[in-house]
Amino acid sequence: MDLPWTGTHDDLTAAARKHLEDHYPLQRITELSGYDAVDTHAWRRLITQGWLDPELTPTELAILAEQSGRALHPGPWLSTAAFGMPLLATAGMAVQEPTALAHHTDSLTAEHRAAQWLLSGIATDVIDAHLASVIAVVADTHDGPAVFTIRADDPTAQVTTSADVDLFRPHNRLRLHDTPATLALDARHSAAALTHTRRHAAALIASEAVGVADRALDLAVSYAGIRHQFNRPIATFQAVAHQLAASYADIELARSLARHTAHVLSTDPTGDNIDDDIACALYASTRAAVSVCETAIQIHGGIGVTYDFPLHHWYRRALWTERFADQHNPLDHLADTLLGPA
Repeated sequence: MDLPWTGTHDDLTAAARKHLEDHYPLQRITELSGYDAVDTHAWRRLITQGWLDPELTPTELAILAEQSGRALHPGPWLSTAAFGMPLLATAGMAVQEPTALAHHTDSLTAEHRAAQWLLSGIATDVIDAHLASVIAVVADTHDGPAVFTIRADDPTAQVTTSADVDLFRPHNRLRLHDTPATLALDARHSAAALTHTRRHAAALIASEAVGVADRALDLAVSYAGIRHQFNRPIATFQAVAHQLAASYADIELARSLARHTAHVLSTDPTGDNIDDDIACALYASTRAAVSVCETAIQIHGGIGVTYDFPLHHWYRRALWTERFADQHNPLDHLADTLLGPA
């Protein structure tokens, strides 16, 4: 299908890229390469730039996600836009603070005592919980899973952080013990909202993966043009040029699928084929991110595998997006679509 891509989308892409390039050059990413290093002014800048405006469509958010991945934006915007904003918007709640989502687990329970909701239990892999001000929690009630919000700085909410493959997205474990909470969505309305959020998050992370691949290719192309061997740039060698061309083709395919999916979410979010679209985009984009980063590392040669050279940060993010995709089993979904459930 032809996407209704307009000059406004081009302007948004250019503005987002300039903003991120101005604030996060390669050296800055290296300086912030750790979950304990925080850019304290980043969130205020994003609000000023309109990155949290509730009027943003999935297509516009996908543009920002792609540019965020390209720059490796070291903050909680993606987790907020992918999980917090779509989920809490269904409850009529505006999101202006960093927001994480604790997915439903068997141990997360909610009790209504003394005229308030209290949450207890443990959730793992709560993306950006260590940077969040608000955490949306899916917990069991007598009527089924419901969505609540808690303040991340509440003393009864403990976030334990440990290093993960992506230095900017560590593994977070959330432990709650009678933590005061606000009911956002009761059990009657939470299931549909969580399905919408799952689709929205997958689409934005697919776009982020495209941005990761795009930046890795840029680094590889630039290096291939200045690195000489036998008195010629290595970009003139067919073995190098063809790898770069194949990477470019993979990115363009993934970008097309990611943009198509975002457009469908903007225009027909409950369409019959939306989950097929998401599965295709998520699989293609995360696979492209990993393969293009690996090609870029190979083309850079020895420096490509050194810790001091920043390319490994994009590779780490690519591996993180691939793991996210694996958890959502896009190939299983597509196989069921093609062949019928096993």
